Amino acid sequence: MIRQWILQLGAVAMLLTPALAQQPIDGVAAVVGKEIILISDINTMLTQYAMQNKVNPFKDEALLNRLSKQVLDRMIDEKLLLIRAEEDTLIAEDERVDQVVEQQVNGFMQQAGSQEALEEYYGMSLPLIKREMRKRVANQIVI
Repeated sequence: MIRQWILQLGAVAMLLTPALAQQPIDGVAAVVGKEIILISDINTMLTQYAMQNKVNPFKDEALLNRLSKQVLDRMIDEKLLLIRAEEDTLIAEDERVDQVVEQQVNGFMQQAGSQEALEEYYGMSLPLIKREMRKRVANQIVI
């Protein structure tokens, strides 16, 4: 009986695997040098823009397309500047990066109303939000 149940479960898993494999988790929006820009990176920036400006670009397709292009263009420019900064061996100090991340997170928390609301808005925990922001902030400081 248990063996039959396991076989049935395995058959269902085999049927679902191709369907799940066809759904991309993320995609590459652009490649700049050896750096890639993911679609999820663009969506993260759009989410931050929406929170800061109290708008929802995801409800207006024309606005979403325009903002997505602007965000992608900006991210490409940043990657180009980072490549140049690496060539010049510029780095951001950890203390300064941590300070800016904390300031930004605190500002976002105030806008969201609470840590829980911020986590819900981004769909991730606070430490993960900070980790995502840290690299971007370090890049912005170097640029």
